[in-house]
Amino acid sequence: MNAVSLKDTTFTWKDESDDNPTLQNITVGVRHGELLAVVGVVGSGKSSLLSGLLGDMLKLKGSVAVSVSYLLYLKLSVNLFFNLMSMLKSIPQFAIIMEFPGTLR
Repeated sequence: MNAVSLKDTTFTWKDESDDNPTLQNITVGVRHGELLAVVGVVGSGKSSLLSGLLGDMLKLKGSVAVSVSYLLYLKLSVNLFFNLMSMLKSIPQFAIIMEFPGTLR
C-alpha cells in the first residue's frame, strides 16, 4: 500500500467553476520509506502539489489517499520548514541578476 496516492486529481485555488485549474490530472504513488523530490522552475506548481496533498486546495476530481502516520509526519515537516523559513526572513524563489564593476570572487 502507498503512503501517499493521488489518482487523476485536479486541484484549484478558486472554486468548482474554475475552467483553468492550477493542477490537472496528477497521478502519483509514494510507498512507505520511499523518497520523492519534486523539482521545477518557479511557478511550476511544487508548493501547490503539497497544498493539494494536505487538503489546502479544492479538489475538483480524482482521489487522494494519505496514511495517517505519514500525514502527521508531512504536516510536522511542513510546519518546521515554514517556521525555519520565517526565522531566515527571506528565501527568494527568483533569479537576481546584478552588474558589478570588476571581478566577483
